Amino acid sequence: NVWKRATSVEIKGPVRVVHRYVDMPGQRAEYYNETLGRMEEVEACQPAMGYSFAAGTTDGPGSFAFEQGTTTSNPVWNAVRNFVAAPTQDDIKCHGAKPILLATGR
Repeated sequence: NVWKRATSVEIKGPVRVVHRYVDMPGQRAEYYNETLGRMEEVEACQPAMGYSFAAGTTDGPGSFAFEQGTTTSNPVWNAVRNFVAAPTQDDIKCHGAKPILLATGR
């Protein structure tokens, strides 16, 4: 426990908070692609929640038959998703192996 450690130090003084909204889609970053041996620029995706989101958490399962780590989509759930807000082909490509359940950025 951090409070009982002999090395713990109490921090005193005023609390300062800095908050900033960042529009993540469109943010760019560079990383070293070890497979290709070069620097590459990547761009953040539009937000989306995948099938694993619907699986719930370790302290409580979700509804239906969703499982964490799912990498294949289901035509029935895709039809429901598309009724609410269909992801674009760019969304699907950007999110890679994660099947999109809710295209929350649309």
